[in-house]
Amino acid sequence: MSRSAFSLNSIEEQVTRLATQGGNQEEDELIDVPTRQVPRVSRQRGNLNRLNSSWNESRSSNLEEISDGFGLSNVPSVVRYASFPSNLETERRQSTENPSSVLDEIFRCFICFGRLENPRLCPCCGKMCCLSCIRRWLAQHNECPHCRSLLSFERLVSCRFVEEIAGELERFQFRPGVDSRREMICQKHELELKYFDITCNLCICAECAMFTEEHRLHKFDKLDSVYSKRAERIRTESDGLKSRAENLRKIVDKFESEIQKLNSVREQRMEELFDVFEQFKTRIDKQISVKMTSLVNKKNALEEEIYLLESMYQEVERQLNRTPKPILISKAEELAAALSEVHRRPVEQFSISTVDDSDVVSEVVPPFMKGILKIENYANIVHSKSAEVILSQPLTMNGLVWRLKVYPLGNGDARGMNHDEFHFC
Repeated sequence: MSRSAFSLNSIEEQVTRLATQGGNQEEDELIDVPTRQVPRVSRQRGNLNRLNSSWNESRSSNLEEISDGFGLSNVPSVVRYASFPSNLETERRQSTENPSSVLDEIFRCFICFGRLENPRLCPCCGKMCCLSCIRRWLAQHNECPHCRSLLSFERLVSCRFVEEIAGELERFQFRPGVDSRREMICQKHELELKYFDITCNLCICAECAMFTEEHRLHKFDKLDSVYSKRAERIRTESDGLKSRAENLRKIVDKFESEIQKLNSVREQRMEELFDVFEQFKTRIDKQISVKMTSLVNKKNALEEEIYLLESMYQEVERQLNRTPKPILISKAEELAAALSEVHRRPVEQFSISTVDDSDVVSEVVPPFMKGILKIENYANIVHSKSAEVILSQPLTMNGLVWRLKVYPLGNGDARGMNHDEFHFC
């Protein structure tokens, strides 16, 4: 058989059979041939190349014999450089086959690369990160760590819904191609579920519907039809939730309007209270001003009198020390009369007027008031017994009207007894 008649696949089959005869299963797994399973892509490429090189060295003699037998001297290079998927290809394949990895990437903090906690969104690039991460970053920088745009803590957008969505995704997350297919396969017959047993409320396969006693004489319907009906019902209920949410939102708006009205009324009442307070303050200041003026004037007059007395005392002492004795003796009577005149001035004119609480009318507690309630011709009315009820003249105090109400013949249980009843009304 010529060299051109042997394809690369036939050579790889010979190499595989030779490796199997060698009895080293670990080395056998490292050969990249169609009949053997490719190792897990999670292994590092450096480890795979090292193991592949060690296998090539241990089997170099056998490979040379095969290459000589088929006339292809370059065959060992095929095995020596067995192709393993790179990390980039593996990640790309996993992201294509597993949509959950894409979702994990979306709900991942671009600073700590962990799951989002209390997420915040950059308004410039739309990337999300944890609140604690971005807070530590902005404490030292004033730009977004992703897009490098100017960013402050106040501009961050709170994404409260992200945690709820991530939680729901974790609940419904499944392994694509395994869990989904398993849910659609009958556990008894390993057939696809295509029917729905209305009586048992179970999804079954054709084998269960036709040949098992458990579902005999039951009512069936196609699984797709039942799914469509129930999904439509769920959508209808979901639309009802949306409608209910809109109605509740309108009610919330009404509550918000009423709250604003209440705040407005509060502000008006507070303004009225402040106005009344200012009026109270003005009236109190006016009363205090009158009293204060009187006290200050008396105090100033007293201080002026003291100043005059001290000046007169100093002048008298000066005259006593400097005036010659003959002159002092001649003016002694006149000077003594002047000093006596000063002593005769009444001290009562400087009497202190004490201040009492009643001097300033309280704006909160009304002052005590008194009055007389008078009934004209009371004795004649009582003696004649012409009236059962007698009212005095009204007396108005602090906005209230008072009357004295008298029952000259008694009232209630005391009616007809010889005493009067007095009531204030």
